[in-house]
Amino acid sequence: MKKVYSIILQLLMLSGLTSAQWNVGASYKFKSDVPDKGVGINVSRNLPVQSPDFGFKIRAEIDLFRSSEIDAQGNKRNFLSEDYRAELITTFFFRNFYPYFGFGGGYGHININNLNKGSALFSFLAGVRLPLSIFFYPYVEIQGLNYFANLNEPAAKNISSFQLRGTAGVMFLLNSIE
Repeated sequence: MKKVYSIILQLLMLSGLTSAQWNVGASYKFKSDVPDKGVGINVSRNLPVQSPDFGFKIRAEIDLFRSSEIDAQGNKRNFLSEDYRAELITTFFFRNFYPYFGFGGGYGHININNLNKGSALFSFLAGVRLPLSIFFYPYVEIQGLNYFANLNEPAAKNISSFQLRGTAGVMFLLNSIE
């Protein structure tokens, strides 16, 4: 039992160092394909390769899109799209804004009235963060995702396997909240 307390004490003592690298964020997303509006959450960690001018980080992100429509026969169709991604991002540190770009991969699927279609995906992104305070950063971003599957089959609708998304969100730096 003493070992457990010792490990917990060591983790608490080092938590200031470990939290200094973590960021969490939430975003509103929109795209031209069905479903067209959604939300995303992300967690990122700065990598040890940082300089005053630029830095690298890895980010894990989950996106959820939902919508409903009524077809010509009066039937309601529910659309659900989920994506799970990991991305490598490079950020440039300028005085009043931080532009960034990155790429990654993951898995996504679409569900239309319990008909599922899943696929691996490749993503790229570009955006800019605005440092409004020491812990709060709003951002805008454009994401491109390429699904390695034909998404039209379950939808009986023209859903592209390459999708562009617009994103507006906020990011919180955990090391600044004390």
